[in-house]
Amino acid sequence: MARIYVSIAIILSIIGLDIFSIFMIRNEQQSLDETLTLIQDNVNNNDKEAAIATAEKLSANWDDSYKRIVFFVNSKSLEDINDFVTRVKPLLESDSDEITAEIETIKRKLYRTYVKDVPYIYNIF
Repeated sequence: MARIYVSIAIILSIIGLDIFSIFMIRNEQQSLDETLTLIQDNVNNNDKEAAIATAEKLSANWDDSYKRIVFFVNSKSLEDINDFVTRVKPLLESDSDEITAEIETIKRKLYRTYVKDVPYIYNIF
């Protein structure tokens, strides 16, 4: 009988951890998405200094987010996102036209990372 209780406790803790990870990844994705949108708004308003300051904030936020979600997400997809995040500030400083495309790519990769880890039936099988 004790084995049944232990098994139930293990299953419930795994389900709880899964639910926690989904919400945590979603919150990190939304937070980073808001920062990226702010950078886009600054670029559209030709406010280069504010965009660069927000890009520095993005890098700091990404470092914190990376440390939190690396336990739950495949590190390869996080490394891809990291590569794109590190390019944002240099692109802003050089007044590159590619900054909007780069930001949209980061947003899509963050969203895909979140969706890929949600336990939908097509993600399981």
